[in-house]
Amino acid sequence: MIVGGFFFSLFSFLVYLNIDLNGYLFAFVLIPPRQPKTGFVNPEEQNITITEDGKASVTYTYEREKYSFSITDRENIDSTSTEDGEYPYGTPIIIKANPVEHYTFSWSDGVTDYTRTFNITEETTLTPVYTAITYDIVFNKNANDAAGVMSKQVVSYDEE
Repeated sequence: MIVGGFFFSLFSFLVYLNIDLNGYLFAFVLIPPRQPKTGFVNPEEQNITITEDGKASVTYTYEREKYSFSITDRENIDSTSTEDGEYPYGTPIIIKANPVEHYTFSWSDGVTDYTRTFNITEETTLTPVYTAITYDIVFNKNANDAAGVMSKQVVSYDEE
């Protein structure tokens, strides 16, 4: 007697074929190929289970990829921010930079929000970029008898 069928395993379909020859049962299993999954390491091995009644299943064990996260300068980073380290694919990363008076702010990737949350999907290194605000100082004559010309001056906060 020959029996065949399909079973759904954890990540793919499994085809099996049982052949009963004079009281001996032979099970043939077509093992599906490993399927790449975004954010997961392809499994190195699979677990094949065949029960007494001839049903078979194949199980693959996937592990999440890990990615490093770091902030290069934490001087003005809030202590509640995610620490530097390795995190599994999809882990929420929460970071918060503190404002510094007289400075504009952005992250090295161009985002200007002080607080941000994202799911890690690749190696990520961020640097908080604080840029001193510049001011234009223009001198005007206040009296009719004032003489001379003074050019406009550009001054940055924190410069002497």
